[in-house]
Amino acid sequence: MEQTLFETSFIYDNTFYERQLISPFFIPFLEELLHLFKSIKINFRLRKFTPIDHFEAVFTNKKFEIKEFGTSDKVLIFELNTQLIKNEIKFLQKQASWAKTIYIVPYTTECEDSKNVFRYKNKNEIIDILKNNIFHFALVVGVDKSILSKPLVNQTQLTLF
Repeated sequence: MEQTLFETSFIYDNTFYERQLISPFFIPFLEELLHLFKSIKINFRLRKFTPIDHFEAVFTNKKFEIKEFGTSDKVLIFELNTQLIKNEIKFLQKQASWAKTIYIVPYTTECEDSKNVFRYKNKNEIIDILKNNIFHFALVVGVDKSILSKPLVNQTQLTLF
């Protein structure tokens, strides 16, 4: 099995699946599901994996404008499900120990405090945390990538008058 934080290549049932958009974080869950399907004789076929709404990697530039997958060294990882964050933090600490990683969690979420954990009460605070910290990866919990739909930097609008 070959892997990056956000892609996995693996062999299943004598078929090679190259650079699938599934994080190695989810491979144990996939293995359990495939084992269940085989054990109760459910016919299935794996096809190309499409991005899911969990541990969603969004590559951005310094202005937090979305870039093509894999083309930036600044990645926001969005996770809506607060129940997954403990294991996702462990995964990032183990698999990306070389990287500067921050964790941005809702104020009310239980999470071990450290210098890399930041808590927010509203979406504007997320933006401020991102702007004011240096990181390679930011795990942003409780919101999705739609917070990036508006430019995060103030732009001056030119007028004719």
